[in-house]
Amino acid sequence: MSEIISLQVRKADKNDVGHRIARIDYETMDKLEMSTGDVIEIIGRNRTVARCKGAFAWEKKKGIIRIDDLTRNNAGSKIDEPVLVRTIQCHRAKKIPLYPADDVPSGTEKYVRDCIENQPIRFGDKIVLPFFEKKLEYLVMEPKPFPACIVTKNTKIEMIHY
Repeated sequence: MSEIISLQVRKADKNDVGHRIARIDYETMDKLEMSTGDVIEIIGRNRTVARCKGAFAWEKKKGIIRIDDLTRNNAGSKIDEPVLVRTIQCHRAKKIPLYPADDVPSGTEKYVRDCIENQPIRFGDKIVLPFFEKKLEYLVMEPKPFPACIVTKNTKIEMIHY
């Protein structure tokens, strides 16, 4: 199992919002034996995943992680709270079952896949996507492979309706 490091949560840079990006300093990345673009697991009251990018130069050795509000919510954390961070192995997703939070237009599977392509996702994550004047919300059920994976252009998106 990889090393686990505790970091304080801070607000994401506006350019990172919606892209499942976590910014941490390069010294922490070295401790975790990871590089820019690798996937990390973020553990608060819940768990989620994000792609790692380097922190801004002025934030060197501050022990922080910058993540957007959706990533914070998926991790069950808030600004100024600590989270645990570690590397996680993510493979290409074969299938991702999604449970829509509301009524969504039929035939949106390709749109959803295109929006989240190349992003890591984890079981239990909430996905929120812009759709004209409204937002589409989904809950990730049991992706294959489980529990976390990377969405590709070949990933099958399956809508679950109960």
